[in-house]
Amino acid sequence: MMGFLRKSLGSIVWAVLGILIGIAGTAWWIEMGIQQANKIRMDFMEVAEAEEAFDQYQFAHPEVASYALKRYIRLLESYQEENLDQTDRRILLFDKAIAYVRLGFIAERLNDTGRASEAYSRAWAFYQQARKTPRSMEELKELVHRLDSSAVKPR
Repeated sequence: MMGFLRKSLGSIVWAVLGILIGIAGTAWWIEMGIQQANKIRMDFMEVAEAEEAFDQYQFAHPEVASYALKRYIRLLESYQEENLDQTDRRILLFDKAIAYVRLGFIAERLNDTGRASEAYSRAWAFYQQARKTPRSMEELKELVHRLDSSAVKPR
């Protein structure tokens, strides 16, 4: 009789342990799914915001374009750089640099040299962190001009 109870108790312990492991595994799987869904949502938001900012930058009044770029920069700055791998971090820094150069171009269109200078210095700081190749701010501006001229979409 004791052997039967011991076997039954052992079976119950193993069953409970199996259920606990199943619950923990399911919780982990759900959390991973939620994290992946959040990443996909953030990637989609970034792409949509980038497209909107670029359209406003190219076609809207400079004040509207400035607002759209600042909104895009805030989205980029909301990413936690320490949680990114090296490649994603460099891409994020590059995107910030390009957005700030465009903000500088808009400030120049508005004859606001102070805002333009501030935007260019921020762009240069992000660009240096990304370890990209241009050796001067003028080369960085030229790169952005080339990117912009090759990406013009008809309205």
